[in-house]
Amino acid sequence: MDPGYGGEKPMDFAILNAVVHADAFPPPDPWFAGGRLNYYYGGFVPVAALAKLTGTPPAVATNLAVALWMALTGSGVFALARTLALALPGVAERRATLAGAVATIAGVGAGNLGIVSALVAAPPSGDGPIARLGSLVASPDPRWYWSPTRMVAERTESGNEIHEFPFFTFLHADLHAHLLALPLAVAVWGIASWIALGRDRRPAAWLGAIAIAAAITGYARVTNSWDWPFATAVAAGAIVVGAHRRWQGGDAWRRAIAAIVLLAALQLAVAWPFASTFATGGVGVHRYAGPATPFVAWLQGYGLFLWVLLPWLLFSPVADGTGTPARTRAVAWARTFLLGVAVVGFAAVAIGLALAAWRGGAAPATGAMLALVALGLREAVDSRAPAGRRWIAAIVAVAFAVQIVPEALVIGHDIGRQNTFFKFHLQAWVALAIASGPAAAALLAPPSSRVWRAGFAALALLAIAYVPIGAAGRAAARFPGERPATLDGLAFLASARHEYDGRWFALGGDRAIVDWLSAHAPRGAVVLEAQLPEYRYGSRIASFTGLPTILGYRWHQTQQRPLPPLGEIVNQRVANVDAIYRSADDARVRRAVDDYRIRYVVVGGLERAVYPPEGLGKFDAWVAAGRARVAFRDGESTIYELAPRPVDGWPIL
Repeated sequence: MDPGYGGEKPMDFAILNAVVHADAFPPPDPWFAGGRLNYYYGGFVPVAALAKLTGTPPAVATNLAVALWMALTGSGVFALARTLALALPGVAERRATLAGAVATIAGVGAGNLGIVSALVAAPPSGDGPIARLGSLVASPDPRWYWSPTRMVAERTESGNEIHEFPFFTFLHADLHAHLLALPLAVAVWGIASWIALGRDRRPAAWLGAIAIAAAITGYARVTNSWDWPFATAVAAGAIVVGAHRRWQGGDAWRRAIAAIVLLAALQLAVAWPFASTFATGGVGVHRYAGPATPFVAWLQGYGLFLWVLLPWLLFSPVADGTGTPARTRAVAWARTFLLGVAVVGFAAVAIGLALAAWRGGAAPATGAMLALVALGLREAVDSRAPAGRRWIAAIVAVAFAVQIVPEALVIGHDIGRQNTFFKFHLQAWVALAIASGPAAAALLAPPSSRVWRAGFAALALLAIAYVPIGAAGRAAARFPGERPATLDGLAFLASARHEYDGRWFALGGDRAIVDWLSAHAPRGAVVLEAQLPEYRYGSRIASFTGLPTILGYRWHQTQQRPLPPLGEIVNQRVANVDAIYRSADDARVRRAVDDYRIRYVVVGGLERAVYPPEGLGKFDAWVAAGRARVAFRDGESTIYELAPRPVDGWPIL
């Protein structure tokens, strides 16, 4: 991928290499020589284990893992949606299978409706519909795949919000923590559904389910710590619901509280090997004071889900009469109140749209989110409704409730609300996909309106259209050069070219450097290479080999080392790498090389584009003076080897 669209791919491939080659945990940090990885790396462990068990190189394993994790997520969504559909009265096997299929497509096989805006902003070229259709393949635009995940940021001009959905995650093919956590997100809803809907009172079954929930939520903390509080809240809520289905009154509450305490204890035990060495610094919650999510952008993001879930929530089937009169009276008041909240929420959106049309600006989506939460809760608290329907409605309510959080709060040291928005909305998408399957299967059956079914088909086709169009745009975001059809994630280096500051250079030399270091460099040997700002083609040798370099992306390392003194050290490393390559002061450079225990100095096409010839020339002078040797040379790509340096007992430099 072109680094501008590459996301966290370089960092994540570096982490995978580090985990594959680690002798102990936490692994050494390839992007901070001498340091340990202070990142939630748990999701990389099963990938690395599969790679080592099968003898698969990391460059191939990363691509296989993307496909496998997509399959795990999709199959989990299918199984859960189908099972929930079968929990609804009168749903047969065929209808339940339809529910699973709809949920799977929505979950991992479609995009959002933002593809329409992307095509309007970057229309296919050519005169006439046939020519434009042909240009979808002949001249794709990267914005077709990128813009639907940045709709909010583009409309508010904040430049921060990421509105990612699972298919984009897998298409982007960045083996990041949130991708690796997606099957866990589905598994959390799966075990929560069993706990909430089951009636099995046997201690072994109840405690076994709590233990499974603890294992999943505990590992979520290790895989993607952002998901851990949400996963824990879902499991705890399911425990309360499940306890009251199995037992009554005070006994239900006592059992629920005991189960939640057990969940927390087992969760801590599962995560302890990771948590004992992981440091986050101060994680605070701050009020968000920026622009609200525009309703139009939000509607493009969730339009298909709304088309399914809104009528499903509004038009309830006939109650099955299981509620008692006393509870029904209390529930009636609650349902009336929640309906009022929904009406107010939708009215707020209507007023906002009217004002936006009159005065300009954008109507916020918060009212619509609140209305959907109220409608979901209205159905979830109805004691007359079937238990399966109530639980699906609760999933809907939770999904829209988590969307409200980034409208008011920002978690941690965020960039605006970038990560808060991103993580919460991705969780919401997974939940909505699961809930939409059974709802769509119910509504698609007669006597539903033909108009509704036609609208569903049209919206579904638009969402699915993102798959080929987004894939074409994704292909256009790659490095210039040949695009070999291979699973080898490093094969692009053989023919790709890259531009830095107006100078183009081939990347074939980098492949030769990577191959030589992978074959000859001892693990832990420090490699000096170019360090560039974030989302540029810097620190690439460390990413491709897992060997430590002085510094990777500055901002990422600052986030992973949140104490102020460590942030200053990160900034010092930026300056020192630049000085080592540029400086003609031989004594100072030698001192810095010794301090960082540098074993290999890389001078490739990137270094020749970034640093002046007089600075790079000193390394040949070292060879002439006998202080270094040329370990490898291929055209302009050279590896200089210095005397071996110890790799243990690092100071924090």
